[in-house]
Amino acid sequence: EYIMTKQDLQQRTKFADSIARGRDYYMPYRGLLPRKIDSLLVAGRHYSVTSQAQKISREIPPCMAMGEAAGVAAALAINANVVVRNVDVAAVQKALRAQGCDPGDQSGRNADVPELARALATSDAVLETV
Repeated sequence: EYIMTKQDLQQRTKFADSIARGRDYYMPYRGLLPRKIDSLLVAGRHYSVTSQAQKISREIPPCMAMGEAAGVAAALAINANVVVRNVDVAAVQKALRAQGCDPGDQSGRNADVPELARALATSDAVLETV
Protein backbone atom coordinates (compact mmCIF):
# COMPACT_ATOMS: atom_id res chain seq x y z
CA GLU A 1 0.00 0.00 0.00
CA TYR A 2 2.82 2.43 0.81
CA ILE A 3 6.36 2.35 -0.48
CA MET A 4 8.84 3.93 1.92
CA THR A 5 11.52 6.10 0.36
CA LYS A 6 14.97 7.26 1.33
CA GLN A 7 13.42 10.68 1.94
CA ASP A 8 10.95 9.18 4.45
CA LEU A 9 13.90 7.80 6.40
CA GLN A 10 16.09 10.88 6.15
CA GLN A 11 13.26 13.28 7.02
CA ARG A 12 12.03 11.07 9.84
CA THR A 13 8.53 11.10 8.36
CA LYS A 14 5.99 10.26 11.05
CA PHE A 15 3.03 8.14 10.05
CA ALA A 16 -0.32 7.93 11.85
CA ASP A 17 -0.18 4.16 11.26
CA SER A 18 3.41 3.72 12.48
CA ILE A 19 3.95 0.23 13.90
CA ALA A 20 7.73 0.03 14.21
CA ARG A 21 10.79 2.23 14.48
CA GLY A 22 14.33 2.13 13.31
CA ARG A 23 17.03 4.15 15.03
CA ASP A 24 15.47 7.44 13.97
CA TYR A 25 12.78 6.58 11.44
CA TYR A 26 9.29 5.13 11.44
CA MET A 27 7.56 2.35 9.52
CA PRO A 28 3.86 2.53 8.61
CA TYR A 29 1.54 -0.46 8.81
CA ARG A 30 0.68 0.16 5.14
CA GLY A 31 4.26 -0.80 4.25
CA LEU A 32 3.51 -4.36 5.40
CA LEU A 33 0.48 -4.65 3.11
CA PRO A 34 1.10 -5.76 -0.49
CA ARG A 35 -1.18 -4.16 -3.04
CA LYS A 36 -4.14 -6.28 -4.16
CA ILE A 37 -3.54 -8.98 -1.53
CA ASP A 38 -5.79 -8.72 1.52
CA SER A 39 -4.55 -11.55 3.74
CA LEU A 40 -0.78 -11.17 3.70
CA LEU A 41 1.68 -9.12 5.75
CA VAL A 42 5.25 -8.71 4.53
CA ALA A 43 7.70 -7.74 7.25
CA GLY A 44 11.43 -7.43 7.72
CA ARG A 45 13.71 -6.97 4.76
CA HIS A 46 10.86 -7.67 2.36
CA TYR A 47 8.50 -4.87 3.37
CA SER A 48 7.54 -2.19 0.86
CA VAL A 49 10.53 0.10 0.44
CA THR A 50 12.66 1.55 -2.36
CA SER A 51 16.09 0.02 -2.91
CA GLN A 52 17.81 3.15 -1.55
CA ALA A 53 15.72 3.11 1.62
CA GLN A 54 16.16 -0.64 2.04
CA LYS A 55 19.91 -0.18 2.37
CA ILE A 56 19.29 2.03 5.40
CA SER A 57 16.40 0.14 6.99
CA ARG A 58 17.46 -3.50 6.74
CA GLU A 59 18.97 -3.72 10.21
CA ILE A 60 17.87 -6.63 12.37
CA PRO A 61 16.15 -4.70 15.25
CA PRO A 62 13.64 -2.84 13.04
CA CYS A 63 13.03 -6.05 11.09
CA MET A 64 12.24 -7.80 14.38
CA ALA A 65 9.94 -4.92 15.39
CA MET A 66 8.06 -5.22 12.11
CA GLY A 67 7.73 -8.97 12.62
CA GLU A 68 6.30 -8.44 16.08
CA ALA A 69 3.85 -5.87 14.73
CA ALA A 70 2.84 -8.25 11.94
CA GLY A 71 2.21 -11.02 14.48
CA VAL A 72 0.10 -8.73 16.65
CA ALA A 73 -1.88 -7.57 13.61
CA ALA A 74 -2.45 -11.16 12.48
CA ALA A 75 -3.73 -12.16 15.92
CA LEU A 76 -6.06 -9.15 16.04
CA ALA A 77 -7.33 -9.97 12.54
CA ILE A 78 -8.14 -13.53 13.56
CA ASN A 79 -9.88 -12.39 16.74
CA ALA A 80 -11.94 -9.78 14.86
CA ASN A 81 -12.59 -12.11 11.91
CA VAL A 82 -11.23 -9.56 9.40
CA VAL A 83 -8.44 -9.60 6.84
CA VAL A 84 -5.18 -7.98 7.94
CA ARG A 85 -5.79 -5.06 5.56
CA ASN A 86 -8.83 -4.12 7.71
CA VAL A 87 -7.22 -4.44 11.15
CA ASP A 88 -7.61 -1.44 13.45
CA VAL A 89 -4.09 -0.02 13.44
CA ALA A 90 -4.73 1.87 16.69
CA ALA A 91 -5.42 -1.51 18.33
CA VAL A 92 -2.12 -2.85 16.94
CA GLN A 93 -0.26 0.18 18.33
CA LYS A 94 -1.96 -0.18 21.72
CA ALA A 95 -1.13 -3.90 21.90
CA LEU A 96 2.50 -3.19 20.99
CA ARG A 97 2.78 -0.53 23.71
CA ALA A 98 1.25 -2.99 26.21
CA GLN A 99 4.10 -5.37 25.31
CA GLY A 100 6.69 -2.65 25.98
CA CYS A 101 7.26 -1.69 22.35
CA ASP A 102 7.40 1.83 20.95
CA PRO A 103 5.58 1.81 17.61
CA GLY A 104 6.56 5.45 17.11
CA ASP A 105 3.02 6.78 16.93
CA GLN A 106 3.26 9.01 20.02
CA SER A 107 5.46 12.09 20.25
CA GLY A 108 7.60 12.61 23.30
CA ARG A 109 8.58 8.98 23.75
CA ASN A 110 11.87 7.42 22.68
CA ALA A 111 11.03 8.43 19.11
CA ASP A 112 12.85 11.73 19.66
CA VAL A 113 16.32 10.16 19.85
CA PRO A 114 18.32 13.05 18.30
CA GLU A 115 16.78 15.53 20.73
CA LEU A 116 17.65 13.25 23.64
CA ALA A 117 21.19 12.79 22.33
CA ARG A 118 21.60 16.55 21.97
CA ALA A 119 20.42 17.08 25.55
CA LEU A 120 22.88 14.50 26.84
CA ALA A 121 25.74 15.85 24.74
CA THR A 122 25.30 19.37 26.10
CA SER A 123 25.21 18.24 29.72
CA ASP A 124 27.62 19.90 32.17
CA ALA A 125 28.29 16.55 33.82
CA VAL A 126 31.94 15.76 34.42
CA LEU A 127 33.13 12.42 33.12
CA GLU A 128 35.55 10.41 35.16
CA THR A 129 38.86 9.55 33.57
CA VAL A 130 40.51 6.19 33.94
